[in-house]
Amino acid sequence: MTRRVTSIALTLALTLALAACSGDSPSPSQNERQSPSPSPYVISPSPSPSPDPSPAAQIGDIITFGAYEWRVLDVQNGKALIITDKIIDFRSYHSEWEDITWADCDLRAYLNGEFYNSFSAADRARIVETRNVNKDNQWFGTSGGADTTDKIFLLSLEEAVKYFGDSGQLANGNPNSDWYIDDQYNSARIARTAKAVPESDYPPGSAWTWWLRSPGYHSSGATFAHRDGELDVEGNPVHNDVLGVRPAMWLDLG
Repeated sequence: MTRRVTSIALTLALTLALAACSGDSPSPSQNERQSPSPSPYVISPSPSPSPDPSPAAQIGDIITFGAYEWRVLDVQNGKALIITDKIIDFRSYHSEWEDITWADCDLRAYLNGEFYNSFSAADRARIVETRNVNKDNQWFGTSGGADTTDKIFLLSLEEAVKYFGDSGQLANGNPNSDWYIDDQYNSARIARTAKAVPESDYPPGSAWTWWLRSPGYHSSGATFAHRDGELDVEGNPVHNDVLGVRPAMWLDLG
């Protein structure tokens, strides 16, 4: 019995040796024929650095600046256009119900005065002075007044359309309304309150209306975004003091 086992072993060894000498290799198994799947934990080499690296903030980001959270609307040349993510205050566009434009309204004076000065000196140094074009109302022809240079401002009707979604209704009209832009971008324009709406049953976190700086149907009114996201091109009386405020600014990211 021992001889038989030894003989079998010698025969097997001789077969393998001959195969090795002939240069032939045993055929690979089915699993060996397939290229192994790359491991999900293998990190590919990083590409060469870009000569124009990505900015510190990206469009759509929520960043903290001062005491507020801000949504990034645009990034250009190391600067970001930001707007408060929430409605942070409730104020009239102007204290009196009279013909007024953004250049001369009380809300602009407040934002570029008291509100601007509420930031630290270091933060104020990062707020970029901006030349704002104040166009006439595109549907009704109401004067937008003089262009302005602002540290802090409200979005115009055109900017609200540009940054939250343009369905073409501002330029071409809404076939279903003479007063509103009502389109698929309504939800993007909805803003919620950081605190309760004064003299109302709306608690913090409620969807609410917020001012734009463009004129409405009359010079005694200003455009705004409804709490359901529609843009009111007709406008609201400027002395209405329960509409929300979402300040905007260009911020130096350096």
